[in-house]
Amino acid sequence: MFTEGNTEEAIYHYNKAIRIKTKYTDAYFNRGLLTLNSASISVPSMITVKPSTLKPHYADAYKNRGSAYFKLAQYQRAIDDYSEAIHLKPDYIDVYINRGLLIQCRAITNWFAVMHKRHVTWEIALMLESPKGREFCR
Repeated sequence: MFTEGNTEEAIYHYNKAIRIKTKYTDAYFNRGLLTLNSASISVPSMITVKPSTLKPHYADAYKNRGSAYFKLAQYQRAIDDYSEAIHLKPDYIDVYINRGLLIQCRAITNWFAVMHKRHVTWEIALMLESPKGREFCR
């Protein structure tokens, strides 16, 4: 179903499987992947489940939930889940990459925010140095 692109129907069947077997880890995992990659579904379903309640050492669930948080711009939660996945599976290269990209994105976003603030400050300073700026401040 996933490869055919029928996301809604696949999610329906995963939900049905989860209702029948509430700790069916693969159904949660696959449903989470579908919702993570679907533009029509706003909140990825992996967020609603604590992975450790299903399978204590299931690093993939933490990775996917971290990706869901990343998509929702909940960066600290994403970093926390990526870190837990790495704790469970120290050689999980994909998660190191995801966490590194997230930290890099946060640094770039912070850099842009600082630069924007500086730019606005310089614009105000230049305006105040102009004859119209001095006149405005009197």
